[in-house]
This record gives sequence, structure tokens and C-alpha cells, in this order.
Amino acid sequence: MNLQLAGRTALISGSTSGIGLAIATALAGEGAGVIIAGRSKEKLQNAREAIQSSSRSKTNVIAVVADLGTVEGVETMISSVARCGHIGQQSRHL
Repeated sequence: MNLQLAGRTALISGSTSGIGLAIATALAGEGAGVIIAGRSKEKLQNAREAIQSSSRSKTNVIAVVADLGTVEGVETMISSVARCGHIGQQSRHL
């Protein structure tokens, strides 16, 4: 399937396991850069590696440690995404 997502960016919350990880992996497989969010730095690292290893192309993955169920977590996500600007070729962990 070609969803024409190359050059697009998707933000997926709760993306360290389950359906969130599956969605992030599928979008990355379609060529989208992905910003993944979760509360655990270790789980985010594992998810980022899983997404990158399953993608057929160089996938841009940015991992943000943030609990989006809190005001502070949402503010962290907003500031992290703002600092990223356009996603470049390197994966980063914020």
C-alpha cells in the first residue's frame, strides 16, 4: 500500500507498545517521519529501535518522554516538537 506519506510527520502518543507502536511502525513503513511519546525513556528507546528496524527505508523517529495525561507532559511535547522544526535525517531522543 502506498499512502503517500513520504515527507510527512506523524505524532503518535502511547506509542511504546500495543496499537500505538503498531500505528507508528506502519506509518514509518509508509515513509512518514514519526514522533513517538511515552512515559518511559527505556520503553521509548526500545520502540524507536523496533520502528527503525522494521522500516524498509531510513525512518526519522523522534522519541519524547512525556506523560500526555498531564499539563506538564503536554507542555513538554509542544516544546519538544517546536524545537524539532522539520524532522531531519537523524533520529533523536528529547
